Amino acid sequence: GIQRLKDLGLNPIFLPHSLKGLDFIKEHPEARAEDLIHAFSDDSIDMILCAIGGDDTYRLLPYLFENDQLQKVIKPKIFLGFSDTTMNHLMLHKLGVNTFYGQSFLADICELDKEML
Repeated sequence: GIQRLKDLGLNPIFLPHSLKGLDFIKEHPEARAEDLIHAFSDDSIDMILCAIGGDDTYRLLPYLFENDQLQKVIKPKIFLGFSDTTMNHLMLHKLGVNTFYGQSFLADICELDKEML
């Protein structure tokens, strides 16, 4: 998947907590929220492509909205994801950011063969 993105002329980066494993991700919604805040505040990041849908994105909400953390850094960027990331789409919509409901990195970039894309 990484090579496929590079072949498309993109320079994929992974945020600090994104590769720490499923158990870490499940146990630390605050770290996931921190990564999302980082992505929106970093001007070198043009697009946020969700890895996969998931099942508990709602757990990020307190860490993104308690002190307007996300609202303080929000900038228009491409945000692309589906399934459980619908919660992200809703909260970004509430902050005035247009998003794209669709592909994910794992299901659509990594797993599909070139001919299917």
